[in-house]
Amino acid sequence: TQKRRKVKEESEKEELSDDDDDEEEDQEENVATQLNSRNNRSKEIKSQLAPSVWTREETKQSRSSKISKNADKKEKKMRKLKKMDSNQNKLEENKQEIISRSEATPVPGLSAGLGSAKAPISLSKKEIIVAPILPSAGVLEIAQGQLVSGLWKKAQVYALVTQTFPNNKVDDLFSQTSIKSSDAKYSVEDLLATVLILVLLERQFTKESTEWMLCARKAKKLVQKSLGVEETNKLIEQIEQF
Repeated sequence: TQKRRKVKEESEKEELSDDDDDEEEDQEENVATQLNSRNNRSKEIKSQLAPSVWTREETKQSRSSKISKNADKKEKKMRKLKKMDSNQNKLEENKQEIISRSEATPVPGLSAGLGSAKAPISLSKKEIIVAPILPSAGVLEIAQGQLVSGLWKKAQVYALVTQTFPNNKVDDLFSQTSIKSSDAKYSVEDLLATVLILVLLERQFTKESTEWMLCARKAKKLVQKSLGVEETNKLIEQIEQF
């Protein structure tokens, strides 16, 4: 009987130990499954976060590019404003210089200058006194020398055009008698001088065409109205061969 009891007790102990081992294995399996689920979850979270991080980088890059573009635009505007200010200052300086030249230019038949208070001058409305444009003049000086009508006078630009074109050809052009003006207000010589200036601007100041384009358009329109379109085109072609 004692032997039987001992055998029974031993068998119960073995069963209990087996049950404990099974429980430990189950716990280990549960821990492993939890770890796997956690790893999978972390991978999912990372995969979800990756696109958002990419979009953030894209938005940062787009913002930085926009900021740089705006900075470039502001810089260009500032450059334009500075250029406009410098041009305005040059215009004012040239105006003052032209006024001083006109005051110092003597009127034919008078010993005093235009600015002299000792010898008052009475000019008719048709008579216009203009200062000559120097041969070293730039676009601004030439444009400022244009009259309100759009004309440049011969006496005003003769030194300039003879410096650019051969003297004999310029003189031959002015000596032509076949050219007639339909408008008595403008002499043929002044119209020819205007055409010479148009060709001179096109030849020597091509890069600055934006500065003299409006002046040239006004002058060409006046010449075409006075001499005719065909005659104006012939004169331009003739002068271009000088």
